[in-house]
Amino acid sequence: MSTIEDIMDFCKELMNPIEIRNKNVLSILERAEDIVKDKLYESWKLRAANEDAERWVNREYLDYVMGLGNKHDGFPASSKSYNMGNDPASIVKNESHFDQVKSIKRDLITELGVRYNALFSVYPPGGYISWHNNQNAPGYNVLMTWSENGDGYWEHLDPKTNEVVRIDDVPGWQCKYGYYGSYIEGMDKVLYHAAATNCWRITIAFVFNAEEGGKYMSEMMVEDLQSEF
Repeated sequence: MSTIEDIMDFCKELMNPIEIRNKNVLSILERAEDIVKDKLYESWKLRAANEDAERWVNREYLDYVMGLGNKHDGFPASSKSYNMGNDPASIVKNESHFDQVKSIKRDLITELGVRYNALFSVYPPGGYISWHNNQNAPGYNVLMTWSENGDGYWEHLDPKTNEVVRIDDVPGWQCKYGYYGSYIEGMDKVLYHAAATNCWRITIAFVFNAEEGGKYMSEMMVEDLQSEF
């Protein structure tokens, strides 16, 4: 099994795939798959339902966002997805569905020893999240992704080479680890990224503040995910 030093050297503070081996975590994540299998997502509102992914995930749009400089606030301008973390009073028709999602998040937080879940999204076929950089929420990111059959991808811009790096999804769960910086840290720490899928896809993210020991805590979480025990 890879050591945490091997993992960190491999990542080099960019988002690279890491295998999830922790059986307790995988058992919780399997319950998240039921959101798709049991159509629980139908209780949530689908954002940007009529938008075309290609408009938002191509290089031309990335260049536009980068051209905004620090006028880009960090948020994605468009996303075709179901946000499973919003207030149920405004978007969920079935309270029991919300309770199921809440239970999954609570159990992940408890198992992994983290404070909160930053993102929980479900993408339908044709789903995407547009190019953005999250500079408004800098920190170490642990991103767990499930893909129905692997027909999707994550992309980020390598700030040193200015090349777009694509990481293809795999069927089932995988993890990516890396750092999102802010403008005040320098543009070489800012990570522009986007994702798209032609099949069902789930993303569950955790963010750790660098000033609050986030590097250590995120590394320990990655090590836990790698553990088979």
